[in-house]
Amino acid sequence: MFALKVALVVVSMISVAIGAGIRAAPYYMPLDNNGQDFDMAKVIEASGVKQFILAFALASDDGQCIPTWDGKINQKIADDQVVLKKVQAIRAAGGDISVSFGGYNGIDLAHVCKDVNSLANAHQIVIDKYSLTNVDFDVEHDNLGDVQGGTLRFNAIKVLQQSAKSKDKQQTLPSTTVGLSGLGRDEIKLGVDLGAKMDLAVVQVRNRCRPPNPPVLCTFCPCLMPNRKLDQ
Repeated sequence: MFALKVALVVVSMISVAIGAGIRAAPYYMPLDNNGQDFDMAKVIEASGVKQFILAFALASDDGQCIPTWDGKINQKIADDQVVLKKVQAIRAAGGDISVSFGGYNGIDLAHVCKDVNSLANAHQIVIDKYSLTNVDFDVEHDNLGDVQGGTLRFNAIKVLQQSAKSKDKQQTLPSTTVGLSGLGRDEIKLGVDLGAKMDLAVVQVRNRCRPPNPPVLCTFCPCLMPNRKLDQ
Protein backbone atom coordinates (compact mmCIF):
# COMPACT_ATOMS: atom_id res chain seq x y z
CA MET A 1 0.00 0.00 0.00
CA PHE A 2 1.44 3.34 -1.01
CA ALA A 3 0.90 6.82 0.34
CA LEU A 4 -1.00 8.56 -2.42
CA LYS A 5 -0.73 12.26 -3.11
CA VAL A 6 -2.97 13.92 -5.63
CA ALA A 7 -2.38 16.96 -7.78
CA LEU A 8 -5.29 18.60 -9.51
CA VAL A 9 -4.07 20.49 -12.54
CA VAL A 10 -6.46 23.01 -14.01
CA VAL A 11 -6.13 24.88 -17.32
CA SER A 12 -2.97 23.20 -18.54
CA MET A 13 -1.01 23.88 -15.37
CA ILE A 14 1.42 21.07 -14.59
CA SER A 15 3.33 21.94 -11.44
CA VAL A 16 3.34 19.30 -8.74
CA ALA A 17 4.58 20.10 -5.26
CA ILE A 18 4.49 17.57 -2.45
CA GLY A 19 6.90 18.42 0.30
CA ALA A 20 10.08 16.48 -0.41
CA GLY A 21 8.41 14.56 -3.21
CA ILE A 22 7.70 15.48 -6.82
CA ARG A 23 7.92 19.24 -7.25
CA ALA A 24 7.50 21.32 -10.42
CA ALA A 25 8.15 18.27 -12.55
CA PRO A 26 8.19 18.44 -16.36
CA TYR A 27 5.74 16.49 -18.46
CA TYR A 28 7.20 13.53 -20.35
CA MET A 29 5.09 11.77 -22.98
CA PRO A 30 6.71 8.31 -23.06
CA LEU A 31 4.90 7.06 -26.17
CA ASP A 32 4.27 10.29 -28.06
CA ASN A 33 7.51 12.20 -28.67
CA ASN A 34 7.50 12.48 -32.46
CA GLY A 35 9.44 9.24 -32.80
CA GLN A 36 12.10 10.18 -30.27
CA ASP A 37 12.97 7.57 -27.66
CA PHE A 38 14.88 9.24 -24.85
CA ASP A 39 17.36 7.45 -22.62
CA MET A 40 15.95 8.77 -19.36
CA ALA A 41 19.02 7.78 -17.33
CA LYS A 42 21.09 10.04 -19.58
CA VAL A 43 18.48 12.80 -19.32
CA ILE A 44 18.70 12.66 -15.54
CA GLU A 45 22.49 12.65 -15.59
CA ALA A 46 22.73 15.57 -18.03
CA SER A 47 19.96 17.75 -16.62
CA GLY A 48 19.83 16.93 -12.93
CA VAL A 49 16.05 16.62 -13.29
CA LYS A 50 14.91 13.47 -11.51
CA GLN A 51 11.15 13.79 -11.38
CA PHE A 52 8.77 13.52 -14.31
CA ILE A 53 5.03 13.57 -14.92
CA LEU A 54 4.19 10.91 -17.50
CA ALA A 55 1.36 11.96 -19.79
CA PHE A 56 -1.38 11.20 -20.61
CA ALA A 57 -3.56 8.44 -19.18
CA LEU A 58 -6.89 8.60 -21.02
CA ALA A 59 -9.97 6.55 -21.76
CA SER A 60 -9.74 4.61 -25.00
CA ASP A 61 -10.68 6.51 -28.14
CA ASP A 62 -13.64 4.16 -28.64
CA GLY A 63 -15.13 5.41 -25.37
CA GLN A 64 -14.39 2.57 -22.97
CA CYS A 65 -13.57 3.06 -19.29
CA ILE A 66 -10.13 1.59 -19.84
CA PRO A 67 -6.96 3.53 -18.97
CA THR A 68 -4.68 3.78 -21.98
CA TRP A 69 -1.68 5.80 -23.04
CA ASP A 70 -2.82 8.65 -25.29
CA GLY A 71 -6.26 7.08 -25.71
CA LYS A 72 -5.04 4.27 -27.95
CA ILE A 73 -6.81 0.97 -27.35
CA ASN A 74 -3.65 -0.94 -28.30
CA GLN A 75 -1.80 0.87 -25.49
CA LYS A 76 -3.78 -0.38 -22.50
CA ILE A 77 -1.91 0.52 -19.34
CA ALA A 78 -2.84 -2.79 -17.70
CA ASP A 79 -0.90 -4.62 -20.44
CA ASP A 80 1.97 -2.14 -20.72
CA GLN A 81 5.60 -3.18 -20.61
CA VAL A 82 7.21 -0.40 -22.68
CA VAL A 83 6.46 2.51 -20.34
CA LEU A 84 7.05 0.29 -17.32
CA LYS A 85 10.65 -0.25 -18.44
CA LYS A 86 11.08 3.52 -18.77
CA VAL A 87 9.73 3.99 -15.26
CA GLN A 88 12.10 1.36 -13.93
CA ALA A 89 15.02 3.10 -15.68
CA ILE A 90 14.05 6.46 -14.17
CA ARG A 91 13.87 4.98 -10.68
CA ALA A 92 17.12 3.06 -11.14
CA ALA A 93 18.77 6.40 -11.95
CA GLY A 94 17.45 7.90 -8.71
CA GLY A 95 14.33 9.52 -10.13
CA ASP A 96 10.60 9.06 -9.74
CA ILE A 97 7.40 9.69 -11.64
CA SER A 98 3.80 10.74 -11.43
CA VAL A 99 1.19 9.94 -14.07
CA SER A 100 -1.13 12.60 -15.45
CA PHE A 101 -4.77 11.80 -16.16
CA GLY A 102 -6.53 14.02 -18.68
CA GLY A 103 -4.90 16.74 -20.73
CA TYR A 104 -6.10 18.95 -23.57
CA ASN A 105 -6.73 16.18 -26.10
CA GLY A 106 -8.44 12.81 -25.91
CA ILE A 107 -11.25 11.47 -23.75
CA ASP A 108 -11.01 11.92 -20.00
CA LEU A 109 -11.88 8.80 -18.01
CA ALA A 110 -14.38 10.90 -16.04
CA HIS A 111 -16.39 11.32 -19.26
CA VAL A 112 -16.92 7.62 -19.93
CA CYS A 113 -16.70 5.76 -16.61
CA LYS A 114 -20.28 5.33 -15.44
CA ASP A 115 -19.85 5.71 -11.69
CA VAL A 116 -17.39 6.63 -8.97
CA ASN A 117 -16.16 3.11 -8.33
CA SER A 118 -15.48 2.32 -11.99
CA LEU A 119 -13.55 5.59 -12.34
CA ALA A 120 -11.59 4.97 -9.14
CA ASN A 121 -10.83 1.43 -10.33
CA ALA A 122 -9.53 2.76 -13.66
CA HIS A 123 -7.23 5.15 -11.80
CA GLN A 124 -6.16 2.35 -9.45
CA ILE A 125 -5.02 0.22 -12.40
CA VAL A 126 -2.52 2.93 -13.28
CA ILE A 127 -1.44 3.46 -9.67
CA ASP A 128 -0.80 -0.25 -9.18
CA LYS A 129 0.92 -0.70 -12.55
CA TYR A 130 3.62 1.87 -11.79
CA SER A 131 3.59 1.72 -7.95
CA LEU A 132 2.64 5.39 -7.83
CA THR A 133 2.65 7.56 -4.75
CA ASN A 134 1.56 10.63 -6.71
CA VAL A 135 -1.03 11.17 -9.41
CA ASP A 136 -1.82 14.25 -11.43
CA PHE A 137 -5.14 15.40 -12.88
CA ASP A 138 -4.83 17.78 -15.81
CA VAL A 139 -8.28 19.37 -16.09
CA GLU A 140 -8.55 21.64 -19.10
CA HIS A 141 -10.36 22.35 -22.37
CA ASP A 142 -13.83 20.71 -22.40
CA ASN A 143 -13.24 19.14 -18.99
CA LEU A 144 -12.97 22.49 -17.27
CA GLY A 145 -16.46 23.62 -16.31
CA ASP A 146 -17.91 20.11 -16.65
CA VAL A 147 -19.61 19.83 -13.26
CA GLN A 148 -20.81 16.26 -13.77
CA GLY A 149 -17.37 15.00 -14.77
CA GLY A 150 -15.69 17.08 -12.09
CA THR A 151 -18.00 15.71 -9.41
CA LEU A 152 -17.26 12.15 -10.51
CA ARG A 153 -13.51 12.87 -10.56
CA PHE A 154 -13.39 14.43 -7.10
CA ASN A 155 -15.45 11.62 -5.58
CA ALA A 156 -13.15 9.07 -7.22
CA ILE A 157 -10.16 10.93 -5.78
CA LYS A 158 -11.72 10.57 -2.33
CA VAL A 159 -12.06 6.80 -2.88
CA LEU A 160 -8.41 6.55 -3.95
CA GLN A 161 -7.24 8.50 -0.93
CA GLN A 162 -9.32 6.40 1.45
CA SER A 163 -7.70 3.24 0.09
CA ALA A 164 -4.17 4.63 0.38
CA LYS A 165 -2.11 4.52 3.54
CA SER A 166 -1.76 8.31 3.53
CA LYS A 167 -4.47 10.77 2.60
CA ASP A 168 -2.15 13.65 1.72
CA LYS A 169 -3.57 15.70 -1.11
CA GLN A 170 -2.60 18.71 -3.16
CA GLN A 171 -4.14 20.99 -5.71
CA THR A 172 -2.45 22.98 -8.44
CA LEU A 173 -4.34 26.16 -9.22
CA PRO A 174 -4.90 27.54 -12.71
CA SER A 175 -3.33 30.79 -13.73
CA THR A 176 -3.70 33.02 -16.74
CA THR A 177 -2.03 36.34 -17.41
CA VAL A 178 -4.52 37.88 -14.99
CA GLY A 179 -4.51 35.20 -12.30
CA LEU A 180 -7.11 32.50 -11.67
CA SER A 181 -9.85 32.06 -14.26
CA GLY A 182 -13.49 31.85 -13.26
CA LEU A 183 -13.70 28.23 -14.39
CA GLY A 184 -10.55 27.44 -12.43
CA ARG A 185 -12.04 28.97 -9.29
CA ASP A 186 -15.23 26.98 -9.83
CA GLU A 187 -13.24 23.75 -10.17
CA ILE A 188 -11.44 24.42 -6.91
CA LYS A 189 -14.68 25.28 -5.12
CA LEU A 190 -16.30 22.10 -6.43
CA GLY A 191 -13.53 20.00 -4.92
CA VAL A 192 -13.84 21.79 -1.59
CA ASP A 193 -17.63 21.45 -1.56
CA LEU A 194 -17.34 17.72 -2.23
CA GLY A 195 -14.82 17.24 0.58
CA ALA A 196 -11.82 16.38 -1.62
CA LYS A 197 -9.57 18.55 0.49
CA MET A 198 -6.05 19.26 -0.71
CA ASP A 199 -3.10 19.74 1.63
CA LEU A 200 -1.16 22.06 -0.63
CA ALA A 201 -2.10 24.59 -3.28
CA VAL A 202 0.36 25.55 -6.01
CA VAL A 203 0.08 28.24 -8.65
CA GLN A 204 2.05 27.36 -11.77
CA VAL A 205 2.84 30.48 -13.72
CA ARG A 206 5.03 29.12 -16.54
CA ASN A 207 6.38 32.14 -18.41
CA ARG A 208 3.34 34.34 -17.91
CA CYS A 209 5.45 37.16 -16.52
CA ARG A 210 7.53 37.56 -19.65
CA PRO A 211 6.74 39.98 -22.48
CA PRO A 212 4.41 40.40 -24.24
CA ASN A 213 2.22 39.23 -21.35
CA PRO A 214 1.26 41.88 -18.81
CA PRO A 215 2.98 41.61 -15.42
CA VAL A 216 -0.30 41.16 -13.57
CA LEU A 217 0.47 37.63 -12.44
CA CYS A 218 3.83 38.68 -11.05
CA THR A 219 2.05 41.08 -8.74
CA PHE A 220 -0.82 38.64 -8.17
CA CYS A 221 1.17 36.81 -5.49
CA PRO A 222 4.67 38.27 -5.01
CA CYS A 223 5.47 35.59 -2.42
CA LEU A 224 5.74 33.10 -5.29
CA MET A 225 8.72 34.87 -6.83
CA PRO A 226 10.31 37.06 -4.13
CA ASN A 227 13.57 37.41 -6.04
CA ARG A 228 12.10 38.09 -9.47
CA LYS A 229 11.66 41.51 -11.06
CA LEU A 230 8.57 42.22 -13.13
CA ASP A 231 10.54 42.16 -16.39
CA GLN A 232 11.89 38.69 -15.62
